[in-house]
Amino acid sequence: MPLHSRLGPLPPSTPESADPRDAVLAELLARAHVQLQPAVWVDGDVEQREAALTAWFAARLAQARANGQVLVATDPNDERVLGVAVLLERQGTDFLALPDMDTSLLKSATVTRLAALDEQIERTVPCDPHLHLHLHLLAVAVRPTHDDVGLSLLDQVHRYADQWQLPVHTVAWDSRTVATHTRHGWCSRDDVALPAPGGPPVVPMLRQPARTSLLSDIAARATRGAGTA
Repeated sequence: MPLHSRLGPLPPSTPESADPRDAVLAELLARAHVQLQPAVWVDGDVEQREAALTAWFAARLAQARANGQVLVATDPNDERVLGVAVLLERQGTDFLALPDMDTSLLKSATVTRLAALDEQIERTVPCDPHLHLHLHLLAVAVRPTHDDVGLSLLDQVHRYADQWQLPVHTVAWDSRTVATHTRHGWCSRDDVALPAPGGPPVVPMLRQPARTSLLSDIAARATRGAGTA
């Protein structure tokens, strides 16, 4: 399954212009999250909730194109979008502050809870100064029956992080995501509950880069070359 992505050197990253498919990607991301408990907490009305998530993910896609990565998996036969992963490069604080988004059709309470969700996710980001620059995996979403695409996208994220020796942080919204990431080398931390009333838990997770990175391979080859000189 081809993965069309920028995957340029980091840092610094070169901002991308918007992709014509971003509206489709935002809708895919929203549909993949709309029934999860943190989303239900944002708004109990499913139509309002999906509209809010679509606007939120659209703004996050724009943010990732300016300072991050957007990985897209497409069907090789018709170029139909099958899945997407969104990575943000964290430099400094408040990188998850509520982005500029069209809230004209959303209830004020929904916007307030979206901001609270962002704030709580931000609080889960490791404070270790060595992690000042790291990747935040915002979401992976795939169409139904395409779980293999999701694993391919996750593998692409891992290889990119390993190449640049960067830890990756994410916040899992459900137990299935926790289980999948755990099987692929992620470590979960203590659950964090979203604010009352009825705030469901989310699970911060962290993956350290593997030492078999491109940079390590280059160093190993240089060492072998020096030994034969």
